[in-house]
Amino acid sequence: MSVKFNLFLILIINLIVFMASSTCAAPLDIEKQNNNKNNKNNKNNKNNKNNKNNNNNNNVDICKNSKLDRGDGTQNPKGYCVETVMGEIPSIDNMISTLIIQPADGSTIKANKKFRIETISDNLITGFFSDPIKEYYVKPQQLKNGKILGHSHVTVQKLNGNSRKPLNPKAFAFFKGLDQPAKDGILSVEIKNGLPVGNYRICTIVSSFTHQPVIMPIAQRGSQDDCIRIKVRN
Repeated sequence: MSVKFNLFLILIINLIVFMASSTCAAPLDIEKQNNNKNNKNNKNNKNNKNNKNNNNNNNVDICKNSKLDRGDGTQNPKGYCVETVMGEIPSIDNMISTLIIQPADGSTIKANKKFRIETISDNLITGFFSDPIKEYYVKPQQLKNGKILGHSHVTVQKLNGNSRKPLNPKAFAFFKGLDQPAKDGILSVEIKNGLPVGNYRICTIVSSFTHQPVIMPIAQRGSQDDCIRIKVRN
C-alpha cells in the first residue's frame, strides 16, 4: 500500500510540475507568435503603402484624380491628362542622335530667298507619322528591330537679342513635321519664301509615331536633337 501511495504521489507531483511549466511557457510562446504576427502585418502594411505610392506615381490612376481633361487624341492648348504608357524603350546601342547638316551652323543666308533644311538621325525608322489632329499621344512608343518608329520636325525661331532670356515656345518663324521616310538617311524641308533679316535658331524635334518626344533608356547621354544658329542678311 505504501509503495502504491508513493507512486501515486510521484505521479501527482510530476503532473503539477508539468502543468506549471506549461502554464508559464504558454504566454511566452503566444507573445512570441503575436510579435511575429504583428511584425509581419507591419511589414505587409509598409509594402502595401509603398506599392500604393508607386501605383499613384506610375499608373493611369493619375488621370482619375487630375483636374485636367482626359486626353482624346486631339491637341488641347489648355493642357490635358494622357493615360498612354511609355511603351518600348531602345537599348543604349539604339539611342537616337541627330545632326542638322544644312545649313551649316553659323552660316549666313540671303533674306527672303528659298533655302533647304536637311537633317540626319541615327537609329530612327522614319515615315511613322500619325494624324496629329486626332491621334496625338494615343499610342506607346514602339520599336522595330530595336529602333524607334517615328519621325522628326524642324522649328525655326527668331533670336530676340537677349542671350539670357529663353525664347517663347509659342512664337516661331517656321515649323514643319518631316513625315516622309528619309531618303538616303536624310530628312529635309524647303522654306520657299526664305526668312526676313535677323538671327535665327533652327532645331529638330524627334518624335515617336504619335508625336511624343522619343524616350531613351538612360539619363546620361547625348541629346537626341540638334540646334544651330544662322544669320539672315540682305
